[in-house]
Amino acid sequence: MRGARQVGKPYAVHELGKTFNHFVEINFEQTPEARTIFEKDLSPERINQELFWLTGKQIIPGSTLLFFDEIQSAPKAVTALRYYYEQMPLLHVIAAGSLLDLLSHYLAIGGMPEVVYLWKETQNPFECTVVQETLLTTYRQDFVKYARQNQIKWVELVFNHVPRQLGQKFKYSLIEGDYRKRELAPCLDLLTTAGVVHQIFLAAGQGLPLGAQANLTSYKVMLLDTALSQAALGLDLRDWLLASQQGFINKGSVVEAFIGQEILAYADAYKKEQLYFWQRSEKNSEAEVDFIIQRDGKIIPIEVKSGAGSTLKSMHSFLQTHLDSPYGLRFSTQNYSVYENIYSYPLYAVGNVLIKDKEAIMAVLL
Repeated sequence: MRGARQVGKPYAVHELGKTFNHFVEINFEQTPEARTIFEKDLSPERINQELFWLTGKQIIPGSTLLFFDEIQSAPKAVTALRYYYEQMPLLHVIAAGSLLDLLSHYLAIGGMPEVVYLWKETQNPFECTVVQETLLTTYRQDFVKYARQNQIKWVELVFNHVPRQLGQKFKYSLIEGDYRKRELAPCLDLLTTAGVVHQIFLAAGQGLPLGAQANLTSYKVMLLDTALSQAALGLDLRDWLLASQQGFINKGSVVEAFIGQEILAYADAYKKEQLYFWQRSEKNSEAEVDFIIQRDGKIIPIEVKSGAGSTLKSMHSFLQTHLDSPYGLRFSTQNYSVYENIYSYPLYAVGNVLIKDKEAIMAVLL
């Protein structure tokens, strides 16, 4: 059951439950002991039996409505829904919860394989942080492999500053010390070639290919993994795990980088994808769109909002000055919606929008 927060999802389910002979509700936040029931195996018959022992209410296919609320707190219960569908099709089951909380776990843990495996096995953020810091150290030790001896210290300086300038134009002048761009710029090129960082170039977005109107001297930079960026800054990953909504609000640059990662992840594998953004810097008329991408021969602007994102002045400005762009995309913590030619999606749905099948993209949008 999908819907934004505080719109009455449980109320609607309770009203529906009145039409059944039996109604059984499991709130995984209020009843955390229910989560352990799903840890043994995913057999619906066994799960129902133990839920009966827990609640004292029978679960009878055909006459019971079984309601799992706050299901994001019990990932195994999400998986169990499939087995209910396959093995117990006569039982009516509704699940509700916030997929943003699942997403917040990813933003804390990231996608590096060793960290993902450790999180799967231990669910311990402290141990995951140790592995992330070890990976960062390994990257620094690898600088000697692709940088000249006199460049190593400069490469590390640039590497350390990428997370600090996340979400903003990268400026060598912000790097402490008496260094010049001609010394540091080649080091950023090395990191980009190695795939450790990705540059996001400013582009006019008035024609294809996007790179033809790109300003190669104006760009943002992000690490290959958003969680590594946070680890490099010493941020406490528990903010995502304990207060995910506040995490989205306070870490807008991380959420923006996440969307950049997803654009790269869903790009065609046979070519290197380049990221671009758009900006207008006219006096008293500044505007910026986080990403612009090519889809079906058209240029599509993307805005990322870490919070609700109620205003879209920059998006409207882009569409008004780029008449060949048929629509814009917004990703935020809000639910699905359409306003004029702007399609809004929750952050966790970015993969559905960026899939390679162009017909599927249009089916999602229209």
